[in-house]
Amino acid sequence: MISINELIQQAYTRCGLVGEGQSVNGTKAMSALHELNDLVQMLNQQEYLSDNLKVFDVRTSNAITVGNGPDFNILVSRPPSHIKSVSRKIGDRFVPLVSSNLESVNSVSKGHLATQFTYSVDYDPNARGEQKVRENAIVVETFGELPECTAEDVENSVKWYATETNSWGFAMGVGTPSGPVYVWATYAGSPTKEQLDAAIYEYGKGQIRGVITLDSCQSSEYKVIFFDEIPEYTLSDKIFLQDMYKSLLLAGLTYKLAVRFKLQEWLQVYKEDFEDQKSIVKRINSTNRNMVWNDCDGSYMDDYVNGRAGFGW
Repeated sequence: MISINELIQQAYTRCGLVGEGQSVNGTKAMSALHELNDLVQMLNQQEYLSDNLKVFDVRTSNAITVGNGPDFNILVSRPPSHIKSVSRKIGDRFVPLVSSNLESVNSVSKGHLATQFTYSVDYDPNARGEQKVRENAIVVETFGELPECTAEDVENSVKWYATETNSWGFAMGVGTPSGPVYVWATYAGSPTKEQLDAAIYEYGKGQIRGVITLDSCQSSEYKVIFFDEIPEYTLSDKIFLQDMYKSLLLAGLTYKLAVRFKLQEWLQVYKEDFEDQKSIVKRINSTNRNMVWNDCDGSYMDDYVNGRAGFGW
């Protein structure tokens, strides 16, 4: 765990822009924060931050969608800039697909099992986004504040009620930053769970999504691996990465501050230190990542020889 404020203070002190024991003022701190966010995003895209490598299991046929909403196969805050690997399950292991272009993926019949994929990011105007409680729903902090009603059933932590006017409603615990609250909505007649959800919640429309297109329409299990996007940090945040990345981030931030404030005589020194730290982290990642790929090996020729080849290979 790395403190943003501490990292910025150390970087300014290291390149001599503030003295020992002096605090970084607000303007300088914000400048360093912008540089640090750029640095973290760059290192993540260059695959240095292996702690951020995520693995997702999905069952689908011809496409895998990635985004922040209930309509996507993989739920993340933002779709990644690129996909590290897509593998299809064969027997008790996963064999990687070939990363290809859209023309190649669509140039063959999709009646066989997938052997290749391509990835793109676009905007889907119809995709549901953030879930919000409707404005006409009653939100209270305790059950005692709910409208007068008679308990009809309790299922999956959702309390269902029948009111005196023969309408239906339910109260549901909803987590918020300040603690749980209870939401109440009514519905005429005898509604389904989906109808009651629709009475309580609404969704934003339009989402940026990532689409992994497969050269198959056969349903299979897939393992998708990519570096997840990192959010923008604030001065009070902490970076939840291994301590080994602290030296890398400190060296990188020091170098970026030296460039920003034109410290020409020390620029080459800070640049060499940054490159040395990148080389160290890269060697460590190369050693550790062998464990990550352990279940994603083999070739389609092996499976053909073993009698497990799919149609169309």
